[in-house]
Amino acid sequence: MVDDFIMSMDESKVGQATQQNAFDTLKKILLDAHRRGGIIDDPFAGVIPPEYIPRQITIPTPDEIHALKAAGSDGLALFIVLMRGCGLRNGEAFTANINRMVADDVYRVTEQIDGVKRVRARLKHRRPGESRETPLPATVRESLLRYEKQHGTDEEGYFLRTQRSPYWAHTTLDYQWNAAKKRAGITRKLNPYSLRHFFASMLVPWHTHH
Repeated sequence: MVDDFIMSMDESKVGQATQQNAFDTLKKILLDAHRRGGIIDDPFAGVIPPEYIPRQITIPTPDEIHALKAAGSDGLALFIVLMRGCGLRNGEAFTANINRMVADDVYRVTEQIDGVKRVRARLKHRRPGESRETPLPATVRESLLRYEKQHGTDEEGYFLRTQRSPYWAHTTLDYQWNAAKKRAGITRKLNPYSLRHFFASMLVPWHTHH
């Protein structure tokens, strides 16, 4: 039964990290039942558990980030600033909005853009209508205000749009990111999500000192 469970997750293309979490939860339940005598034999005898091997993350250097901003469009530069400075996810950065600056040093994330359908969606791991707040560094605030001055926003305060659509999508980002990487002469395997890891790596020293 356990083997079938692992195989069905594989066939349904469930991610390795999720597979391992599901397996660990099932293991706790069944082993508890085994200890209490509800299941006679060890349900995990001979079972090979799913193995989650995290992919190596390439964290960009400050020089690479500056080079990408300089080589990309103003929209890409704004996206980079929000990812790097506030730790947003890609879809959350697509919803960059002047009205989300709820204080001089606070940015409120209320939604994300579904990067395939180009529609607004609720935040990951949040109920509809729920939001979260991130620190807003002065550099990010200045970038948002400068972008508004140069390019304006739509009537609802959104910054990033394309000629054909009111929102960015994965294809928009991929095209702009790869073009900027090429122009900047960056050959390392950097992707937009690497910027979120850069943000997290900057927080590590802060947490150790506080």
